[in-house]
Amino acid sequence: MRNFRKIFVIFFVWMSDIFAIGNEPHCSKFHYEEKLLEKLVRMEFNMEQREKELKEGFTELNRKQTEAQESNQLLLQELEKELTTIRKENKELKEKLVDAVSHIEQQGNSSNKVLFKARQLKDTGAPNSVGTLIFKEVLTNVGGGYNNSTGVFTCPADGAFLFTIHLCVYTKYCNYAIMIDGIKHTKGSIKDDDWGDCITAESIAIVKTGSKVWVENYGDAGFYDNAISFNHFSGIMIYNGQF
Repeated sequence: MRNFRKIFVIFFVWMSDIFAIGNEPHCSKFHYEEKLLEKLVRMEFNMEQREKELKEGFTELNRKQTEAQESNQLLLQELEKELTTIRKENKELKEKLVDAVSHIEQQGNSSNKVLFKARQLKDTGAPNSVGTLIFKEVLTNVGGGYNNSTGVFTCPADGAFLFTIHLCVYTKYCNYAIMIDGIKHTKGSIKDDDWGDCITAESIAIVKTGSKVWVENYGDAGFYDNAISFNHFSGIMIYNGQF
């Protein structure tokens, strides 16, 4: 660029000499060259300034472009993190939804609804009533788990159950227990006060399929059933499923 400018200056000086010799008096030659050189210097200075401005402009443009690329890269990384989080939450939500739907379907399935209630003891006399108490009159037996021949409830499905007993005794002491697979899950005692007395007890238990539940008398009490008071044994599933 600078060589071109030098050539350009020499060319104009040469042309000015020719023009001055042919058209102007010899005394004005140096004055014309001075003006021409002054003009060329100003042009060169302006071109250098313009070149400098263009370089600075390109440098600033590159800087802004680099900053924009870095900013876009950071934004892209943040969006990828948010997308990963959303996908994880969506997966967890789907799993919970599947479990909830499965549980609702199980609750709506009649085979998973369990409810029974039986009353009136098969044997109310003492001491023959010692052992498993058999409630002979079945009022309801949804799920078919209660056997009124043995007095034992066999659980048809996993779940949480509420068992309730009501016993009426008329002689001496009654020691009772709600038995689950041979373990006294709830136990207590009641004493007859001349006119007889009744007791109600309950037990909430997590029971597995096939587990056995019954009411046991391990004292020497006698029981009574009449129009006023019934002995009874009941159970209801309050939650279906494993824990």
